Amino acid sequence: MSPKLTPNDASISRKANLRVRANCLADLCDTVTIENPPQPIRLVITEDGGTIWTHDTSRTAQVLVNDYPLAGLRIKEPCVLLVQPRQFSELLRAKFKDEAVEIETDSSEPIRIKSKSGASVVYHAADEDDTATVPDHWILPVDSAGNRVFPMFDNEPATSKILIDIEEVKRGLLDMKIANAPYVEFNFADAGSFAHSGHWGAKTNQSKTPITADIDGEDCVVCFTENLADIISRFKGSTQVEIQRHKKGGLFVISAADGPDVTIVATEAVRES
Repeated sequence: MSPKLTPNDASISRKANLRVRANCLADLCDTVTIENPPQPIRLVITEDGGTIWTHDTSRTAQVLVNDYPLAGLRIKEPCVLLVQPRQFSELLRAKFKDEAVEIETDSSEPIRIKSKSGASVVYHAADEDDTATVPDHWILPVDSAGNRVFPMFDNEPATSKILIDIEEVKRGLLDMKIANAPYVEFNFADAGSFAHSGHWGAKTNQSKTPITADIDGEDCVVCFTENLADIISRFKGSTQVEIQRHKKGGLFVISAADGPDVTIVATEAVRES
């Protein structure tokens, strides 16, 4: 579900005055840290929580977090913080841990953070022009049936929708480790689903594991690269994810089925000819 305000909304104030648990804000920043070093982001905070839409440098992966719950949040009006997520998270954890902190800033001003214990930090905000923000028109719409709609494929809905436990997805990590391969294929079929790694080479180790998943639509194959572990780590607080793809494309959408509203859009692994 899209938030009331998106990170692209120019009407959101750059003046911030809020109170929040430091570790919760750090958790949100960690959720969108998808490369090292990560690009700066726009962090929108409203009374409903924190929203961040960002992408990697190559624009092959997007992380979309909407209304992430922030414990102890008190805010006067919606605002934007411009931060480098890993740096900001590390600062919050090291200095304040799970303390409640007050955060204040204004347009073109540094971010000032302080706690009741008297600890304080002055953090110089990122340049807004340097932030990696997913534009509104990149967001794949959702139809009335809950299917992602793909504008690049004549606005057709996803042809496959899979509901799967995160623990089942983790089986693919073991297959990659055993096969010593940088990819894993998840074959989703009503007749039986499985994860398979190492099978693209003629003389390579292979590992295959049956998995359990609920499939809505056509049988399909979803290919993850070695970033699978990093993708799974975005879904802390969730037990299941939903994967959607279109048979015409080489990308997938994976969203939390429970827990915080987190979605990742990424390109699939490609077999070299």
